[in-house]
Amino acid sequence: SVFCNSYLTDISNKVNIGRVSGYAWGLGFIGGLLALLFCFIFFDLDIKSDIKRINILVGIWYIIFSMPAFIILRNINNEKSNSNKNNFSAFLSIKQTFKNISSYESIYRFLIARLFYNDGLITIFTLGGIYAVGTLDFTFNEVLILGIVLNVCACVGSFIFGYYEDIVGVKKIINISLVFLILATIVAFISPSTSNPKEWFWCSCILIGLMSGPNQSCSRSLMARLTPDNKKNEFFGFYALTGKATAFLGPLLFGVITRFYNQQLAILVILLFFILGIYLFNKIKFDNNL
Repeated sequence: SVFCNSYLTDISNKVNIGRVSGYAWGLGFIGGLLALLFCFIFFDLDIKSDIKRINILVGIWYIIFSMPAFIILRNINNEKSNSNKNNFSAFLSIKQTFKNISSYESIYRFLIARLFYNDGLITIFTLGGIYAVGTLDFTFNEVLILGIVLNVCACVGSFIFGYYEDIVGVKKIINISLVFLILATIVAFISPSTSNPKEWFWCSCILIGLMSGPNQSCSRSLMARLTPDNKKNEFFGFYALTGKATAFLGPLLFGVITRFYNQQLAILVILLFFILGIYLFNKIKFDNNL
């Protein structure tokens, strides 16, 4: 995914980069839903051996849909590394990359802001189903349907907001997505206390689905807009690293608070991440054309 992301500016331009990123992200959700559909058609999910065989389907899926990239894409900017470097020096290059990114103030401040709101999304994706079961008594089938609906909504949101990103600007779309993600988290928090908890939680999840796709696709296109052409692979590698480095933090805090209190209170961790993310994001001084 690091290298796919780095190709974004090669296969798009300043006029359509939002649409290309958003459409690609939306197609990714469609691909996931199609793979899930194949699992339902060809495997019996009540049989353990069939569940194991799904790995074979996933492997074949990767081979088939990787081929267009291998066949069509080219190393346009010839961003090459020294072949004499060993693994240890490559590992040490992370430090050099950090120094390089630090000289681009808007990029490293954006990466810090994204670290927080991306952790919020990771926690939702990891523990949303657990919250639905543990706090709202969702059944397995309801959770499965919930996952499908979330993916459909994320697909729709990616297509719609990817189109509007090129019209109104990437910064505005990211802000809109974060505002609605904050609102959706508040709804998820209060849903157990309402007279129709499942219905309220469904509203929250649909809103999360609609905004999670645009948030991720727009973050990628913003990174592509900010990154110099000769440092795309290097900077997108660091982009991926910062997106995963603290991914454990949200689930860990959620688990600790649940252990001593309950899941409903623990969901405020996600709210905190989104609030910190949108605050830090709006402290960044971007160019007016973003």
